[in-house]
Amino acid sequence: DEQGNLFYIIAGAEVITWNEKAHQFSYRHNFFRQKENWRINDFVQQPGTGNYWMAIEGGGLAVYNTTSGKLSYAGSNTENINSVDRFRELSCNNIFFDNQHRLWTASTGNSFLINCFQMDSNKFYLNNFRLSVPGNRHVDIKRFFQQKDGPVWVYGLRLFAKHLKDRAAFQFVDNSYKYNYSIAYEMLHCLYEDREKNIWIGTSLGLSKLV
Repeated sequence: DEQGNLFYIIAGAEVITWNEKAHQFSYRHNFFRQKENWRINDFVQQPGTGNYWMAIEGGGLAVYNTTSGKLSYAGSNTENINSVDRFRELSCNNIFFDNQHRLWTASTGNSFLINCFQMDSNKFYLNNFRLSVPGNRHVDIKRFFQQKDGPVWVYGLRLFAKHLKDRAAFQFVDNSYKYNYSIAYEMLHCLYEDREKNIWIGTSLGLSKLV
């Protein structure tokens, strides 16, 4: 996180924190609070704040505020966080905050579904948006990624697509070597943008570059 803490997320189970002195990951070193019966799918610090967001399997979103020490979640929204109430019926994972103060999540029940919530206006920009995947192939969302100049990407298993600005649509990168805007991939593990705005892609088939 922004404070240098290191977390290990066991998706669908829990989050544990690294302790340098003990040289171990353990829930005993967690500084945040949670309910004992929660199964956590994702855990993310909201940039520039002391708020840590948790995606709870079957339970929407929860937020722990390190400044107040309060925990907000569906049914006990102690700090009246609008998005906690708005996401209460959703089973989420892959939490991502972009530079436009939007909260992105993917559905765990069906990874084709994407939600994007504008934090400033408390409105859904995309609400249970279904990806129209070419060939109706099975995909699984691993992460979201944003370029420095704004575009948001989604990637994962047989999936690499860019959100089109001001539209409820995504442009898919062809899974082939047909032309410049295509690469061969099965699983995308990570994305990185260099100073020339090239995107480097770590895949199960090796390293690629999208220019």
